[in-house]
Amino acid sequence: MELLHLSIQEITLRMAMAVVVGGVIGYEREKKGREAGFRTHILVAVGACILALIQEHTTIQVLEMATLTEEAKSVLSADNARMVAQVVSGIGFLGAGTILVSNGNIRGLTTAASIWTSAALGIALGMGFYDIAGAGLVVTILTLVSIKRFFSFPNMKILRVEYADCARTAADIQHFFTQQNIHIMKAAESVTVKGESLVYHHEYRIDLRKEKIPEERIMHGLKEIGDFSLLELTDMHEELE
Repeated sequence: MELLHLSIQEITLRMAMAVVVGGVIGYEREKKGREAGFRTHILVAVGACILALIQEHTTIQVLEMATLTEEAKSVLSADNARMVAQVVSGIGFLGAGTILVSNGNIRGLTTAASIWTSAALGIALGMGFYDIAGAGLVVTILTLVSIKRFFSFPNMKILRVEYADCARTAADIQHFFTQQNIHIMKAAESVTVKGESLVYHHEYRIDLRKEKIPEERIMHGLKEIGDFSLLELTDMHEELE
């Protein structure tokens, strides 16, 4: 039985495609300033592709040995998915490094998922499934780039504030929201020690759909409450990144 061996041209093509796929996804993440960007996604895709190539080459070698004698055929077996299966589970440690938990809120899940997807596409290319990899890349990019257009929250904001040694400020912020008819969907808070002072951290998810208040008015009103070391108002859709 004559087995199909991978030529150096085929190997080069698969790895080059892995560079392209990882680069496209990584570029989208890099533009948004995410922790894992262009190079990380390329290395993940290429690494997964290499392991898939090794798995395929090993399988061919085992099958060749099995054709030598009847005894070898009865004892040798090849699992074409064992090594790549470890990539799927093992890539989790890298994705976990991009996930940040702050004040009860989680960020970085999309980047972690894009790393895992880059590995999956690298495996597909390493095993020669160009159609699967191509379709997967299209769906991935559409998800990363276009999803915000369908799930936009123009009137839902995230407010982050930090201030020192003034526990009363939290009540003043709540009173300001009540006065302005601003609905608080979710609130999280924490306290840290900095030197001899206590630093209060608050994050509010607020809904402005009832009263479409300009951001400038909200920021001006909050600045009159106290001296904040951090006062940041961002759109809710940024949490989808």
